[in-house]
Amino acid sequence: MATTVLELVGGRYANSVRAWIWGENVSITDWVKTNDLILAAAYENNSSKTVDSSTVVLRWRDVTDSGSFTQMLTTGEINSSGNTSLVNDNALISSEATFYDDITTWVNGLEREGVNAVAITLGPAGTGTECHWAIRTQSAQDGHEYEFELYDNSNGVTIGTLVNTITMAAGLEPEVITPAAISAVAATVAPTVVKGSASITPALAAAIAATGGITIIIEGMPITIFTERSLGTTEFTERSIVTITFVGRSIDTSSFTERTLGTTAFTERSLGTTTFTERDTWIDQR
Repeated sequence: MATTVLELVGGRYANSVRAWIWGENVSITDWVKTNDLILAAAYENNSSKTVDSSTVVLRWRDVTDSGSFTQMLTTGEINSSGNTSLVNDNALISSEATFYDDITTWVNGLEREGVNAVAITLGPAGTGTECHWAIRTQSAQDGHEYEFELYDNSNGVTIGTLVNTITMAAGLEPEVITPAAISAVAATVAPTVVKGSASITPALAAAIAATGGITIIIEGMPITIFTERSLGTTEFTERSIVTITFVGRSIDTSSFTERTLGTTAFTERSLGTTTFTERDTWIDQR
């Protein structure tokens, strides 16, 4: 059975500019997955006799889906294509390390940006190192929890699983746009639908609609008709925000406008007194 002389010391997360805003071995919750981050992981040689030069890689798994660990590559739900302040292959010195005090004899680690594996020779008796990996979570599943492990790739065995997991923020809840909000936009032919303090541009609305993440409710309007127009990306932008047809149907102003604004008939009856005068005069002449 394969074994390793390497032992996990711990892990810690930082933001993309290596600000350590989480403590050692502390998990992250509600992580906004469009933000890249940095993971520090430290390990040491626990053998009193053996010098180790194993290749070590970072692996991840989706805890929520009960997935298996897989090596972090440049693609996947969790990947190494992060855009951070790390410079790949830069030496990681003791002053940049987070577990320096936990390692008896320090050996410089490496910064990894877009690359995973590291091969650092460690002497025996507590000689250790720490490496920093740039991580991109943009393809992660909303609301899912992920964990990492250090893996001795040379011997085909795990070094240890980091206790600090990372959980993605939940996905977008369906947006409900009220008839008043839609009619206000439609009436001004504005390019933005405003819902509370959030602004939804036509492009964003179309993108959300395309994924089925938006629900628009119009009172007194057949949902089937509206849904067909609101979920088509191009049609949604043109018809729901721009065209006169949508305005007429969504706020149903055809008859309402005629009655409240169409005052021509009222004007003729109240001010058109010419006819009345002419008839008075004709009667007098007769």
